[in-house]
This record gives sequence, structure tokens and C-alpha cells, in this order.
Amino acid sequence: MKRINFLQNATRLAMVALCVVLVLASCRKDPEKPAIEVTNDSVLKQTVYADETNGKSDVTFVTTGAWTSSITEETDQAETATWVSIDPNRGDAAGTYPVSIHLEPNYTGDDRSAIITIMCNGMDIAISVTQKGTKEDGTLNANITMTTTKSLVSFILAGTGKATVYWDDGTNETRILDNKYPFTICIKEYSSGTDKHTITITGSNITYLNCCNNQLTNLNVTGCPALTRLLCYNNQLTNLDVNRCPALIHFFVAIIG
Repeated sequence: MKRINFLQNATRLAMVALCVVLVLASCRKDPEKPAIEVTNDSVLKQTVYADETNGKSDVTFVTTGAWTSSITEETDQAETATWVSIDPNRGDAAGTYPVSIHLEPNYTGDDRSAIITIMCNGMDIAISVTQKGTKEDGTLNANITMTTTKSLVSFILAGTGKATVYWDDGTNETRILDNKYPFTICIKEYSSGTDKHTITITGSNITYLNCCNNQLTNLNVTGCPALTRLLCYNNQLTNLDVNRCPALIHFFVAIIG
């Protein structure tokens, strides 16, 4: 009789223990899912060249809700970066989002970096994008190039921001363009007037160029979309492409041929 009671008690205890285990298991929570998660961490740091206008690859991430974004310069001031953008730049619901990165050509001659921040429900991811100051072959992504055989060259620039002139003899000079003092005169005297020199000018907002009377055999302004006024007569030009200068409103040129 005692043995039967012992077995009954043991069975009851086993059933109670099983119930406790089941209750605890039902109360256990699954690990919390991140609000935002990147499918491939290697795309969070990208580097492109000065003439490239797209990121190296799209960034795909998964969110648990709506998300927003911001883009700032990778500097102490963390100002808004206007030369880089993403598409799309926000999402209204949870889901998987492939985002493409777009950049403006870099005509500054210097490397520049920005941080793209994607935010969702208090969490964020950061994408670092660096655009080099040169093209892949090491040359500058020039706004303007001009080739001359003249020993004494002079031209006038205007606009805003920084413009750097590379004289093709190992020297260069940087000018600060300012609307308060609109015109900057650049002068160079070469030691020989028989050699050709290709002058390269970089600057993000050159609006005016007067390069008349310089014996120019070539002039390229296709990388200067902000250009509004161009004077280039009394040279030796046989052709000139201004199709990529949509802001051009005053244009004076004489073409040989």
C-alpha cells in the first residue's frame, strides 16, 4: 500500500515539474529583432574616384518599421553634404530596402568624405563614402582644360569657392573666388614659347572665363556646368563643345576652319 502511495506521489511531482517547465517555456521571449540590419557589412565603407557618380555598390538593409536618413560631411563641423545623395532616402514601413548612392563629380582636387546615417526606431547604421580628388589614372577631374603655345598666358576667372590652376610645368596656384571681388586674373610666363602647355583648372563653381588672345588650340569646358559667361575669341580653336554647360548665357568665340 505504501509503495502504491509512493508511486502516486512521484507521478504527481513529475506532472507538476512538467507543468512548471511548460509554463516557463511559454513565458520565454525570443531574442529581440534589430530595428535595422544590413545584409552585407562590407558595403558600409565605400571609396570612389573623382569622376565616378555612383557608389561602388547598393546598400541593402532590413527594417522593422519606417526609417529616415541624413548625410553629413565627415568633418568636425558635420555640415550637410550636398554632393552625395541616396535613393530612396526614406521608407514608410518595415521591409527590405536596396539603396543606391549617387555623387556629383569631384572637381576640387581634394579627397572628400561623407557619412550616410540610416535611422529606424532608435537604431541606426552608418555608411562612409569617400570620393577621391583624382581619377583612377591619377589625373585631376578638371573643370576646364586649355592648350596653348603662347609663352605669356593670361585669363580671368569668376565664381565662388576655390579654383586651382595647374600650369603644366610642375607649378600650381589656388585662388579664392568671391562675389565681392568678382574677377581673378591668372598670369603665367613660360620659359619657352615653342612648347605646348595644357592648363588644367579645377573648381566647383566657376561661372566666368575670359581666355581670349592666348593662341589656344584646344579648350574643354564640358566639366563646368555652372559656367554662365565664356569669352574665348582670338585663339586657334577649330571646335568647342558647350553642350554640358546648361547655364551658359553669354558666349563669344571665333572658330577656325
